[in-house]
Amino acid sequence: MSSKLHGLVWEACAFKGLIISEIAVMARLADFSNDEGVSWPAVTTIQRQIGAKSENTVRSAIKKLQAKGWLKKQERRVGGKNNSNVYKLNVDMLERAAAEAKIFYATPREQSKFDASAFEGSKFEGSNSDASNNGSVSPQILREDPSMVEGDPSLDPSLDPSSKKPSCRAPAEPDDKPDPEVVITDNAIEVLAHLNLVSGSRYQKSKTSLEKHSRPPPRRSYR
Repeated sequence: MSSKLHGLVWEACAFKGLIISEIAVMARLADFSNDEGVSWPAVTTIQRQIGAKSENTVRSAIKKLQAKGWLKKQERRVGGKNNSNVYKLNVDMLERAAAEAKIFYATPREQSKFDASAFEGSKFEGSNSDASNNGSVSPQILREDPSMVEGDPSLDPSLDPSSKKPSCRAPAEPDDKPDPEVVITDNAIEVLAHLNLVSGSRYQKSKTSLEKHSRPPPRRSYR
């Protein structure tokens, strides 16, 4: 029994569209085969073990598998007597189909694990790609002499970010900070008003000094 071929059969055959009777025959032949895919079970044995209705069902499935290239059959005769046929599974075809199935059913994260070297290198050569089609730069342009490229920022020291010093600005004064002169003037006006109140004078604010407007003191009545 080849566990390798058995796994390939279940992975590949259904993906390639084989019907259940063909898959069952392939799986049973893989159970009897060595790693090269060679086995010689009797048709009656296959029919009994896969639960086919008749031997004709097995023979029909084997004939279709031959036509599709999944196996080869060789008849044996010993002393004029028919013996069981020799079957050889197409291992290369199974491996290719199983690999396609894994990629098809893999999640995007699992697909990223596949090595691109498993594919033909000609499909990934940038020399045949057109930059106008995929927006990529042609590798030939990238291999040109850097001295032929104009406007290289590394040749202009004025464009070096390290040569630019950040400018420091003094923090702006808050807009709502009161003017000291206004505060002093307001305080003086309050003192002046209090002085006029307690002394009976009439001092008024002036640009240079306090101006006094005297008034006759209130008359006192004597009884």
